[in-house]
Amino acid sequence: MPRDCREINFWIENENRSIIYDEPLAGDGGFYNFWHLPARRLALPILSKVYERGFDSYEKVELEDLKKEIEKIENFWKEKGIDEDVRYDFWERLSYFQEALRIALENQGSLSVC
Repeated sequence: MPRDCREINFWIENENRSIIYDEPLAGDGGFYNFWHLPARRLALPILSKVYERGFDSYEKVELEDLKKEIEKIENFWKEKGIDEDVRYDFWERLSYFQEALRIALENQGSLSVC
């Protein structure tokens, strides 16, 4: 853990170099309503924990399981429908999540959601 300003700046610079992709999924309420609640309803173990605990993994199997859960959320909202005023925003952010997962899987990297 950094102890002074120089160490903190060095740590931040190095941390930022390791981030390949960074996009927002939703604000607190949006994530709760569009991701967390459907994940709980569909009994998706990874996505239902993200709201309270976040997610951080580099394990390929876990990332592939998360990908399957995201596909289930996508299908859930396709079947249920989304109000027009938030539809574009949700689909755009879903594409961010899918892209982040693709990058992590293709590069044997990690994925963090907080």
